[in-house]
Amino acid sequence: MTPRKYEKKVRATSTDETKSRILGASLALHSDKGFAATSWQDIAERAGVAVGTVYYHYKSIDELVPACSALAHSLVPRPQATIFEGIRGTSKRIDALVRALSSYYSGTEGGIRNAQRERKNIPVVDAVVTESERNLSRLVREAVGPGISDETAKKVEAILDFRMWDSLRSRGLSGEVIVETVSSLVRATLSKRS
Repeated sequence: MTPRKYEKKVRATSTDETKSRILGASLALHSDKGFAATSWQDIAERAGVAVGTVYYHYKSIDELVPACSALAHSLVPRPQATIFEGIRGTSKRIDALVRALSSYYSGTEGGIRNAQRERKNIPVVDAVVTESERNLSRLVREAVGPGISDETAKKVEAILDFRMWDSLRSRGLSGEVIVETVSSLVRATLSKRS
Protein backbone atom coordinates (compact mmCIF):
# COMPACT_ATOMS: atom_id res chain seq x y z
CA MET A 1 0.00 0.00 0.00
CA THR A 2 1.39 3.38 -1.00
CA PRO A 3 1.44 6.03 1.74
CA ARG A 4 -0.99 8.87 1.20
CA LYS A 5 0.64 12.00 -0.16
CA TYR A 6 0.31 14.89 2.27
CA GLU A 7 -0.93 18.13 0.74
CA LYS A 8 -0.23 21.30 2.70
CA LYS A 9 -2.55 23.30 0.45
CA VAL A 10 -5.53 21.14 1.33
CA ARG A 11 -4.85 21.44 5.05
CA ALA A 12 -4.30 25.20 4.83
CA THR A 13 -7.55 25.63 2.90
CA SER A 14 -9.40 23.52 5.46
CA THR A 15 -7.88 25.53 8.32
CA ASP A 16 -8.82 28.82 6.66
CA GLU A 17 -12.39 27.61 6.11
CA THR A 18 -12.65 26.49 9.75
CA LYS A 19 -11.33 29.83 11.04
CA SER A 20 -13.74 31.62 8.71
CA ARG A 21 -16.70 29.63 10.06
CA ILE A 22 -15.60 30.32 13.65
CA LEU A 23 -15.25 34.05 12.99
CA GLY A 24 -18.57 34.23 11.14
CA ALA A 25 -20.31 32.42 13.98
CA SER A 26 -18.63 34.63 16.58
CA LEU A 27 -19.51 37.82 14.76
CA ALA A 28 -23.17 36.80 14.46
CA LEU A 29 -23.37 35.76 18.11
CA HIS A 30 -21.65 38.90 19.37
CA SER A 31 -24.15 40.95 17.38
CA ASP A 32 -27.14 38.93 18.58
CA LYS A 33 -26.27 38.02 22.17
CA GLY A 34 -23.36 40.22 23.10
CA PHE A 35 -19.76 39.42 23.92
CA ALA A 36 -20.07 38.24 27.52
CA ALA A 37 -23.14 36.09 26.79
CA THR A 38 -21.41 34.23 23.94
CA SER A 39 -19.64 31.08 25.07
CA TRP A 40 -17.06 29.03 23.20
CA GLN A 41 -19.70 26.28 23.15
CA ASP A 42 -22.15 28.66 21.40
CA ILE A 43 -19.52 29.51 18.82
CA ALA A 44 -18.62 25.86 18.24
CA GLU A 45 -22.26 24.87 17.75
CA ARG A 46 -22.94 27.71 15.33
CA ALA A 47 -19.73 27.06 13.38
CA GLY A 48 -20.27 23.29 13.31
CA VAL A 49 -16.96 22.50 14.99
CA ALA A 50 -15.79 21.08 18.32
CA VAL A 51 -15.21 23.44 21.23
CA GLY A 52 -11.55 22.39 21.21
CA THR A 53 -11.29 23.61 17.62
CA VAL A 54 -12.46 27.08 18.67
CA TYR A 55 -9.89 27.13 21.48
CA TYR A 56 -7.20 25.88 19.11
CA HIS A 57 -7.67 28.84 16.77
CA TYR A 58 -8.59 31.50 19.36
CA LYS A 59 -7.17 30.97 22.83
CA SER A 60 -9.09 33.81 24.43
CA ILE A 61 -11.52 36.62 23.83
CA ASP A 62 -8.46 38.87 23.49
CA GLU A 63 -7.58 37.02 20.28
CA LEU A 64 -11.14 36.50 19.06
CA VAL A 65 -12.54 40.03 19.32
CA PRO A 66 -9.87 41.76 17.16
CA ALA A 67 -10.27 39.02 14.52
CA CYS A 68 -14.06 39.49 14.58
CA SER A 69 -13.60 43.25 14.34
CA ALA A 70 -11.36 42.83 11.29
CA LEU A 71 -13.97 40.57 9.68
CA ALA A 72 -16.75 43.06 10.46
CA HIS A 73 -14.72 45.88 8.88
CA SER A 74 -14.07 43.79 5.79
CA LEU A 75 -17.81 43.15 5.41
CA VAL A 76 -18.94 46.69 6.27
CA PRO A 77 -15.92 48.99 6.01
CA ARG A 78 -15.57 51.71 8.61
CA PRO A 79 -15.59 55.17 6.97
CA GLN A 80 -12.16 56.54 6.15
CA ALA A 81 -10.93 59.95 4.98
CA THR A 82 -11.25 58.79 1.37
CA ILE A 83 -14.99 59.60 1.61
CA PHE A 84 -14.04 63.27 1.26
CA GLU A 85 -12.12 62.91 -2.00
CA GLY A 86 -13.33 65.45 -4.54
CA ILE A 87 -15.78 67.05 -2.09
CA ARG A 88 -15.31 70.75 -1.39
CA GLY A 89 -16.98 72.77 1.34
CA THR A 90 -17.57 71.89 4.96
CA SER A 91 -21.32 71.40 4.57
CA LYS A 92 -20.92 68.87 1.75
CA ARG A 93 -18.15 67.10 3.62
CA ILE A 94 -20.34 66.86 6.72
CA ASP A 95 -23.15 65.41 4.59
CA ALA A 96 -20.74 62.83 3.14
CA LEU A 97 -19.55 61.89 6.62
CA VAL A 98 -23.08 61.57 8.02
CA ARG A 99 -24.17 59.38 5.10
CA ALA A 100 -21.09 57.16 5.41
CA LEU A 101 -21.56 56.78 9.17
CA SER A 102 -25.28 56.07 8.79
CA SER A 103 -24.52 53.33 6.27
CA TYR A 104 -21.82 51.89 8.52
CA TYR A 105 -24.01 52.00 11.62
CA SER A 106 -26.95 50.35 9.89
CA GLY A 107 -24.70 47.52 8.70
CA THR A 108 -23.13 46.85 12.08
CA GLU A 109 -25.69 48.06 14.62
CA GLY A 110 -25.99 44.90 16.77
CA GLY A 111 -22.26 44.58 17.24
CA ILE A 112 -21.74 48.26 17.94
CA ARG A 113 -24.67 48.39 20.37
CA ASN A 114 -23.33 45.41 22.33
CA ALA A 115 -19.77 46.71 22.23
CA GLN A 116 -20.88 50.08 23.62
CA ARG A 117 -22.82 48.37 26.39
CA GLU A 118 -20.07 45.90 27.36
CA ARG A 119 -16.92 47.92 26.85
CA LYS A 120 -16.44 48.75 30.53
CA ASN A 121 -16.39 45.05 31.46
CA ILE A 122 -14.26 43.62 28.63
CA PRO A 123 -10.96 45.44 28.00
CA VAL A 124 -10.46 44.12 24.46
CA VAL A 125 -13.94 45.33 23.49
CA ASP A 126 -13.13 48.70 25.05
CA ALA A 127 -9.98 48.86 22.90
CA VAL A 128 -12.02 48.23 19.73
CA VAL A 129 -14.58 50.90 20.69
CA THR A 130 -11.81 53.35 21.60
CA GLU A 131 -10.23 52.89 18.16
CA SER A 132 -13.61 53.56 16.53
CA GLU A 133 -13.92 56.75 18.57
CA ARG A 134 -10.44 57.84 17.46
CA ASN A 135 -11.41 57.19 13.86
CA LEU A 136 -14.55 59.32 14.27
CA SER A 137 -12.47 62.12 15.79
CA ARG A 138 -10.06 62.02 12.83
CA LEU A 139 -12.96 62.10 10.38
CA VAL A 140 -14.57 65.09 12.10
CA ARG A 141 -11.34 67.06 11.93
CA GLU A 142 -10.86 66.03 8.30
CA ALA A 143 -14.39 67.10 7.40
CA VAL A 144 -14.33 70.45 9.20
CA GLY A 145 -10.68 71.39 8.83
CA PRO A 146 -7.94 72.45 11.19
CA GLY A 147 -9.79 75.46 12.66
CA ILE A 148 -12.15 73.42 14.82
CA SER A 149 -11.69 73.78 18.59
CA ASP A 150 -11.48 70.72 20.81
CA GLU A 151 -14.79 71.62 22.44
CA THR A 152 -16.62 71.97 19.14
CA ALA A 153 -15.04 68.78 17.82
CA LYS A 154 -16.30 66.90 20.89
CA LYS A 155 -19.82 68.27 20.36
CA VAL A 156 -19.79 67.18 16.72
CA GLU A 157 -18.42 63.75 17.66
CA ALA A 158 -21.26 63.32 20.18
CA ILE A 159 -23.84 64.18 17.52
CA LEU A 160 -22.23 61.74 15.07
CA ASP A 161 -21.86 58.97 17.66
CA PHE A 162 -23.64 55.65 17.12
CA ARG A 163 -25.82 56.24 20.17
CA MET A 164 -27.42 59.31 18.54
CA TRP A 165 -28.07 57.34 15.34
CA ASP A 166 -29.43 54.42 17.37
CA SER A 167 -31.73 56.68 19.37
CA LEU A 168 -33.19 58.23 16.22
CA ARG A 169 -33.53 54.84 14.56
CA SER A 170 -35.29 53.33 17.60
CA ARG A 171 -37.95 56.01 17.22
CA GLY A 172 -38.80 54.73 13.76
CA LEU A 173 -37.19 57.50 11.73
CA SER A 174 -36.10 56.62 8.21
CA GLY A 175 -32.46 56.60 7.18
CA GLU A 176 -32.91 59.76 5.13
CA VAL A 177 -34.59 61.63 7.99
CA ILE A 178 -31.77 60.56 10.30
CA VAL A 179 -29.15 61.81 7.85
CA GLU A 180 -30.96 65.16 7.44
CA THR A 181 -31.44 65.57 11.21
CA VAL A 182 -27.87 64.74 12.14
CA SER A 183 -26.41 66.88 9.33
CA SER A 184 -28.55 69.83 10.48
CA LEU A 185 -27.43 69.40 14.08
CA VAL A 186 -23.78 69.31 13.06
CA ARG A 187 -24.15 72.41 10.86
CA ALA A 188 -25.95 74.27 13.68
CA THR A 189 -23.17 73.32 16.11
CA LEU A 190 -20.49 74.49 13.69
CA SER A 191 -22.27 77.79 13.05
CA LYS A 192 -22.15 78.57 16.80
CA ARG A 193 -18.48 77.81 17.32
CA SER A 194 -16.39 80.51 18.86
